[in-house]
Order: sequence, then structure tokens, then C-alpha cells
Amino acid sequence: MPYLHNFETNRWPGGVVETGYKDTDDSPTKTVVLATEKQPDLKHFFDASFGKLPADQLFDLRRDPDCMTNLATTVSFATLQKQLLDELKQQGDPRILGNGHIYDEYPYGNASKRNFYDRVMRGEKMEAAKEE
Repeated sequence: MPYLHNFETNRWPGGVVETGYKDTDDSPTKTVVLATEKQPDLKHFFDASFGKLPADQLFDLRRDPDCMTNLATTVSFATLQKQLLDELKQQGDPRILGNGHIYDEYPYGNASKRNFYDRVMRGEKMEAAKEE
């Protein structure tokens, strides 16, 4: 069972709500998934793709290959968590050492999209990311 730990639970991993998810590549799939946000019976697809993630996630790939059912709320994962955190410490991972901010300081590869969030929030018109 894969175990995942999210160090930044306050973030939107699939795009930023305030920008209209313009920092996520346009695609037919994106359009369909965004439409599920307002549909109670389908909202779990939106949450899995664009929602904030919990600190801990655990999935049974044999029974749930699409990783739609998080077992971390019902199954003990302490051994897996310890194994992951020990490995991150051994590797000197910046997140486990309290320096996870370093990942926010790398410049975005496409110079025209650098500081995307700040620019959109200041009112600059930015196009959605295009598939390449």
C-alpha cells in the first residue's frame, strides 16, 4: 500500500482557485473535472483533482488502482509513515529539515509565466497554460 505525506495541506495542488485554475494546462479533461465541482454526486472527482489534500493518504492499489479511497482515516499507517520520514531524513530532503520553502524559490521554466499567481492577483490578464 502506498503511503503519501503532504507537507503543505493549505495548498491547492492542482491549480489555484483565485486564478480560475489558469495555472493548469487547458484540456478537455480539465473542463469536465472542473464541472463536477457543483455536482454533489460527482464532486469527489473535483476534490481528487483540484481539492486540497490531507496530510496523510494511504491507498490499496489492488482494490483501488485509481486511488479514489483514502484509507488513512481507517487503517493504521504508523510503520509506513516512520519508514517514509526516516528515508527523507536520510536523504536530507529539505521538507523534513524545515526548508521546504526552497521548492517555491526555483524560477518557473517558462519566463513568460513567472510569478503567475502574483501577476493574476494584481489584475494582469494571463492566458491559461496551453498543452505543448
